[in-house]
Amino acid sequence: MGLIMRTVGFKAPEKITKALYNSLIRSDLEFGSCLWSGTSRHNIQCLESVQRRATKFMHYPDLDYRERLCHLGMLPLTLRREQLDICLFYKSLSDNYDLDVYKYVKFYKSEIGQDRPNTRSTCDTLRLRIPFCKTEAFKSSFFNRIVPIWNQLPLSVRSSSSFSVFKSNVVNFFAFSF
Repeated sequence: MGLIMRTVGFKAPEKITKALYNSLIRSDLEFGSCLWSGTSRHNIQCLESVQRRATKFMHYPDLDYRERLCHLGMLPLTLRREQLDICLFYKSLSDNYDLDVYKYVKFYKSEIGQDRPNTRSTCDTLRLRIPFCKTEAFKSSFFNRIVPIWNQLPLSVRSSSSFSVFKSNVVNFFAFSF
């Protein structure tokens, strides 16, 4: 952040500082987030404080953090990590990666009366079961973290036909929920 402040100064346009932040800083903060996300609250708060400082630098020091993010069209880093997790999971389901997702997560079966979730949406076969975790390491793993996030997405988003459609639907869903 100091490099950007020293190079472009405090009078640089918002568009330039936002582009520099997204390319130089946020990309480093999100690197490998599917592996380490959710490790400790302290680390998450430290990362979020970097974005808080950066949004203050972008000419909005008098607004609170949430208002600054809305004005800049950005999401908190916690929601960005969830968005990246969901996109990776969808790519894995679509066989874009050589990863057997079905070893780690299970969908509810479509047969009536068998293994359905206890919800009113009984025709939703794209809901994931919460996996049984024997170890603490698996409780904080990607596949255990992804289940509640995936299940909260609307069925229309989860059943998207392509990744580009899915990604735009997820971005809109998270922006609307923020």
